[in-house]
Amino acid sequence: MFIDPYNFQAQQDFQQMLQAVSRRRPDGVLFDYIRYPRGVGSHSVASQVGDLWIYGDASRQALFQRALNQQGLELIRRYISRGYLVDADIEEVAQRYPNEGQPLWQSRTPTAPNLSAAAQRPGLQQELWRLTVAHAVQGVVDFLTRMGQQVQQQSIPTGAVFFPSGNNTVGTNGYDSRLQYWDRFPTWMGWHPMAYAVCGNTGCILEEIREVLTAAGPRGTQFVKPVIAGIWGQSTRNRPSLEAQMQAIQRTAPQISSVSHFAYSWQDPEFDRNRKFCEL
Repeated sequence: MFIDPYNFQAQQDFQQMLQAVSRRRPDGVLFDYIRYPRGVGSHSVASQVGDLWIYGDASRQALFQRALNQQGLELIRRYISRGYLVDADIEEVAQRYPNEGQPLWQSRTPTAPNLSAAAQRPGLQQELWRLTVAHAVQGVVDFLTRMGQQVQQQSIPTGAVFFPSGNNTVGTNGYDSRLQYWDRFPTWMGWHPMAYAVCGNTGCILEEIREVLTAAGPRGTQFVKPVIAGIWGQSTRNRPSLEAQMQAIQRTAPQISSVSHFAYSWQDPEFDRNRKFCEL
């Protein structure tokens, strides 16, 4: 199940669970599924506000709090309710709150004054789209940061597991529906990119890892720990063997000192038996 990251009850429940885990003094804690669901087909792209998971009560209220005046608040309400603005929306909020000048919300820079509603609408609508996407993204980042800090305070290492493609833009106005902006994740925790790309060789796998290393910067060698999938000693499903991937990573990024091996057993139990047998 997926939760609203802005929901206070969900945050409390998760913190209680982490407290119980921390008391067992694990070697570390990895956070996974820190993203929104990915839809199928066209639903794998968020291209309009109705595609975003921001309609829970907590997320909506947090979004409304990003308004900096009443005009801004009312336009945010109308935008997420209908999915777009009409000229009358801009005219009506200006008449209702004549002393405010322009609608304002976090990150918005006021435009030239005295423009008609028709002239303002395209820009306002685009700005509201960016605001709502950023709001959805920030919910995930803030949730992860808060939970990670709780564990780090117990002197237990933490890490975040993510898809390198989870923060992709699609076309001119779309985003990968997972909205997993891992490049904003804290660098005081480990980054564990799931390098699962399939292209018949190791090239696309290495490309994903290089992308994460570039985003991490010079200190990335300390906290980037790729996750790879495969079977030792054989290629499967157009994916190189596990040792071929490890050798390619070592040649391309010798600074990486740690990798994790994803087990297929959660969906294909027969692969777990293969995984347990490794022969050098």
